[in-house]
Amino acid sequence: MISAVNIATTVTLALVLTLLTTSSCVTAQAEPAPTRAFQRPATVPHPESNPYTPGKFALGRKLFFDPRLSRDNDISCATCHNPAHGWEDGRALAVGSGQAVHERHSPTLENLAWAPALLWDGRAPTLESQVWFPLTAHDEMAQDVRELMAELGADQSYVEHFRDVFPERGISLITLSAAIATFEREIVSG
Repeated sequence: MISAVNIATTVTLALVLTLLTTSSCVTAQAEPAPTRAFQRPATVPHPESNPYTPGKFALGRKLFFDPRLSRDNDISCATCHNPAHGWEDGRALAVGSGQAVHERHSPTLENLAWAPALLWDGRAPTLESQVWFPLTAHDEMAQDVRELMAELGADQSYVEHFRDVFPERGISLITLSAAIATFEREIVSG
């Protein structure tokens, strides 16, 4: 039989447990709504020494996707920086010319126009200077720059394209890096 004392004790215990349980709860607070939404900058910054032109962008794009920039003509810049993979290659470690495995992952190229330093260790201060590291590194594109200049100089479409974009310079190490950097600078998310 249930006595009044047992009922009172049970009710008291239930109230105490309810108070203990609810007093330890913390009310979750919603994060404040952002005061303004993200906006992509209206323009992409280009250095005075390498201003944007549509022709330079087109030439840089052509070079970026051309496997002749690698020693064995087997990979292009886009092999490791594939637009379909967020401008990287989707691998844990990059694979260079001749199937050389690189010691690092290929970083994305998105938004590099605003990067203060480039490459994994930050040793390249500009996109123009960065171009030569992967082109000549033995475990990346492994290209000999003299051979590359000769190969591009033997291609009439490149000769004409460089002449149109850089009428006073033509094909050179400087104009090649300026064109590729112009294309890479325009790879912007959003």
